Amino acid sequence: RYFKDHEMKNSTRTKKMPYIHWDRINDGEIMGDSTLIVNELVRTDPGTFDLDDHLTPEQVAIGTAFKTMLEESMYFYGTYVRWVTSQFDEVTAPTYFADIPLPPPFKGMLIKQIRGKMIRDVKGHGVALLDDAEVVAKFRMELGAVSDYLGNKKYFMGDKVSSFDATVFGFVALFAQGEWEHEIIVAARNCKNLMAYVERMKKEFWPEAAV
Repeated sequence: RYFKDHEMKNSTRTKKMPYIHWDRINDGEIMGDSTLIVNELVRTDPGTFDLDDHLTPEQVAIGTAFKTMLEESMYFYGTYVRWVTSQFDEVTAPTYFADIPLPPPFKGMLIKQIRGKMIRDVKGHGVALLDDAEVVAKFRMELGAVSDYLGNKKYFMGDKVSSFDATVFGFVALFAQGEWEHEIIVAARNCKNLMAYVERMKKEFWPEAAV
């Protein structure tokens, strides 16, 4: 069972979401970071949680490489669009902060503080140190590799779902929804096989989110 937690009061050692609290793993302590969670679940009960037992070592290696690229790059491309570009004032701020019950001066200070932290993160990664055309070119190259590897397959690794689909879906869906408009968003939505993949995954696993 999972639930939405918008307060994020449950702190973990890794300071990452999602988190899990189950007495069968991690000595009953809260564990954060999806990769650590999956590894621990598989170790605890592979018959239930190992979604990759049908993959060859070569396929696992390929999936791991794509997973790492998506985790280390795609998040920052999405953050760049939402927090660094002009899309912040046009879409992000109204979408994320419109309903915060604070007087305007305090809300403005909070927004400035949060945006500053996000921009520092993207600069620390290196994406925000490039000009916009360079960022878009890198994004097209990396997302193009994901699109090419998916091809016409039902799932990322073939005809059977694997743990790598969770990563691919999560990061590609980041660019498939919302009101943001930027060359990165346009490039992602022009990858028709990836957009179709996102819709298939939503219908199969999250039908309440499907269009």
